[in-house]
Amino acid sequence: MLSNTSAVGHVPLALFNWTRIERGEDWPQYYYMTSSTAEVINALDAERRSLASVFGWSLPSFAQKLRQSFNIESVELADVAEELHRKRGGPAGPTRIETRYVWEDVPYGLLFTLALGRIANVAMPATEAIVATAGLIVGEALLTANDLIEALGLSTETVQGLLSRVNVGSPCKDALC
Repeated sequence: MLSNTSAVGHVPLALFNWTRIERGEDWPQYYYMTSSTAEVINALDAERRSLASVFGWSLPSFAQKLRQSFNIESVELADVAEELHRKRGGPAGPTRIETRYVWEDVPYGLLFTLALGRIANVAMPATEAIVATAGLIVGEALLTANDLIEALGLSTETVQGLLSRVNVGSPCKDALC
């Protein structure tokens, strides 16, 4: 879960381009990953990586994953996005408010990450702010959409207990996860 960066990138892009989505506009995602949007993505990503470190994992950043996946030379996320747009154009951003970028990535990405953050006692103010913003934009229904958190008993779990339950080592030490 923590190696998946979809929610980290998708949710800010969707929220900060919500009027485009509501109007059904075609919009290239990398073009609209502006420096301000990239900073929010970086903040979410830093929280994700900090959380992973509590579990003993060292994960590549969102920008590192994009650079390696697409053979990009730029380093800073906004520059990576600009280079990606120049080289590849899209992908196109969502054009319907029912987008998985919000309805899946918030409950099963960001809310799940927040549940893990509570277990690990890691402050995640940027993630909390983005989740709250998503709730304001689409309504509170998505904030309770992840029934796995309760079913897995995460509210009473500990880091060691969770690691024991999933029986994992450290799969991401040197690999790009």
